[in-house]
Amino acid sequence: MSAVTIQNSGTGYTSNPTAMSGVSGCGSLTFTPQLGHIMQSVALTSGGSGYSSAPTVSFTTGTGTAQTDPTASTTLGPPPANAGQITTVIVDSGGTGYNPGTNGAPTVTFTSASGSGATATANLTPVGGTNYYLVGSVTVDSQGYGYTTDPNVTFSGGGGSGAAATATVGRGSNYGKVYLLTAMAQTTTGARAMMQMEVASPPSGYNSTGALTVDGPDPNVGNMPNSNNFYVNGNDANSCGAATPEPTHPAIGSYDDPNANPPTTSTQQLINVADSSPGASHYVGEGGTATVPSVQNAYSSLGDTMGTPTGLKALIDAVNAQKTNVGNTVSLGTALVPAINYISGNLTLSGNNTGYGILVVTGNLVMDGNFSWNGVILVVGNGNFSFSGGGNGQITGTMLVANIWDNSTNQNLLPALGSPTINWNGGGGNGIQYDHCWATNMMSKIVFTAPPSTAPLKVLSVRTLP
Repeated sequence: MSAVTIQNSGTGYTSNPTAMSGVSGCGSLTFTPQLGHIMQSVALTSGGSGYSSAPTVSFTTGTGTAQTDPTASTTLGPPPANAGQITTVIVDSGGTGYNPGTNGAPTVTFTSASGSGATATANLTPVGGTNYYLVGSVTVDSQGYGYTTDPNVTFSGGGGSGAAATATVGRGSNYGKVYLLTAMAQTTTGARAMMQMEVASPPSGYNSTGALTVDGPDPNVGNMPNSNNFYVNGNDANSCGAATPEPTHPAIGSYDDPNANPPTTSTQQLINVADSSPGASHYVGEGGTATVPSVQNAYSSLGDTMGTPTGLKALIDAVNAQKTNVGNTVSLGTALVPAINYISGNLTLSGNNTGYGILVVTGNLVMDGNFSWNGVILVVGNGNFSFSGGGNGQITGTMLVANIWDNSTNQNLLPALGSPTINWNGGGGNGIQYDHCWATNMMSKIVFTAPPSTAPLKVLSVRTLP
């Protein structure tokens, strides 16, 4: 006898059995039974990407057993708010001659090579009399899904003509796609084997991964504030009063590639800093408690766009193409008309001012204790940020610091993200408060097509087919 197949492992054993009965044959047979284990839980090491429905989970049993495989179920997490959906439609021209009494309102149609499912209603406004109308506004009834570029908007019917409008897509992270691959091999003798696997393309596009994202391995953290009034908060402030705020983000999103060799310890470094300055309870958000700071590894959420020098360079180039500031002079903007700033080089923000909008700084960014910013701050390039605390300056929105090139002179892209630098002295009433109205909504204004992914497809599951 060369092997034994376990048909039924039984239950209730607390120690290894010492003998087996019902086995007969020639010669002397010896067995060494050992207790097995049931599967109690499964730890999710990476959330993957691209799911439109909850995937199935499969397990394989060990060699030499006919026991029933374990079973499990999955639950999808929420996507970024408005990602791939039409958020607004702005009427550029109301047209003429529409008559709702005779012809009804015109039909609004969205045309796109990417997304689908969006619907909207045209709202007519009378002009000069009750029989003459123009398109005054458009109400988005269904935001659709999967849009990566702004769709075309057309109006038909209604008895009039000339109406035109522009749609804006929420440019959150594109979760990519899941593919099911099946392969069969056959030998010259006719033996066959089949295998199947589910693979996913990596996420791409802009994605807010925390109130503060320290985007790179082994960051250089000189100081963090020691003030009792200092906080980094990943809970969505939702200052615009949106019906659905975004899910809670971590206070700090870190970067640790699980495939790095040698391994990096960025997350633990930032946890240690937060624990000591000014303490865990001042870093509030996903996974945080009064004794555990909210610091989470954001690697799987960053994707190719937010987690590579090539992706981040493409993102800040898109901001540069749409900037509203002149040269390297900062435009502070207003709450109603936020600015889009691209600063090539170093920048110091001081005084009692407040800025609104998007701010990209490719060199070193220095902020003073009383200067505040509502919006997105991307310190991408040198990846060097310092804040002289002691005042009440707040960053409301989100902030990301990343080192993507060798130095500020040559600006050659690194093959992988370098180590960012952060030094925050003092503290006072300073802090960072996540707010999707000033983060996700602001970045949706940037028309951006993420570069194609160079990362391999991620294997989600593998199974052998009979």
